[in-house]
Amino acid sequence: MAARRVLVILAALLVGACSTTPASTIGPGSGVSSEALPSGTTSTPSWSASAATLPIDDLPPAATAPPAATGICDAYPDTPGLEFGGTHLVCVDTLLVALRDMTLATPDAVTRLYLKRPCLAAPCSPAQLDVVTVYAWTQTASYSLVVDAQAHAVSRPALDPSARLPEVEAVGSPPPVARPDLGRVIPTIPPSLASRAPYPYCGEVTPDGPASNVACFENAVLDGTAAEVLLAHFPGSFNGGITSLDYRYAGSGPVLQIGVGDWATAAGALVLSPFDEGFFEPWSAAGLR
Repeated sequence: MAARRVLVILAALLVGACSTTPASTIGPGSGVSSEALPSGTTSTPSWSASAATLPIDDLPPAATAPPAATGICDAYPDTPGLEFGGTHLVCVDTLLVALRDMTLATPDAVTRLYLKRPCLAAPCSPAQLDVVTVYAWTQTASYSLVVDAQAHAVSRPALDPSARLPEVEAVGSPPPVARPDLGRVIPTIPPSLASRAPYPYCGEVTPDGPASNVACFENAVLDGTAAEVLLAHFPGSFNGGITSLDYRYAGSGPVLQIGVGDWATAAGALVLSPFDEGFFEPWSAAGLR
């Protein structure tokens, strides 16, 4: 399943790069959509005074630009043989729904989102697979809301000072600030990337290399500090069938993926998974699975 997920995410990135305003659905076959409201629609989505939940289809339309927030998701449930672990709540789709819900709660920009799954390994009940909590932070407050794929509904975002990200795991001393030479992999590196700002460098990960380097990068995103990690020499679609992907995080905003060779850059969310299971999902992949 690990290799399949990596291929799915890479394929979604390639397809998503062709569209700047993708539709978003929560998971395969769920029928839950984040498409913009049809032309001519005049209703204004809002929460009634007594409503505890709102149909997802009644939320405001998704923004056309990729989110500027940091997105973080728990790993998909470890349920062998099931697509995305059996959940319909795909990471980037669910975070986009949460952002739509948050526009009804506050005018303030959301800076960080965390999708928390109640069950990470089998056996998981249908409710545990298809109901998640999303925590959202602005500069001044934290919120929580529930996304329910079974009911196709979201809860009213509630102020939640107890909102927390997962604990950062100890993986050794902080990495040194450096700028890995991507030009040694593919010599024709664009000048803007060759001169990019150096970040704390978590190192290089190869198919046989240390997964702790990815843990270093994930910890930096959780901690809100800048970092870079290079996944090198994985099976891919260019450079003689070999792909290298560079990941950067500035300490805020989205995680960036840079394709070493085609130099395509995508913004996306971090999935707290081992590197061989696909720990990054581009925002452009929303609705494409």
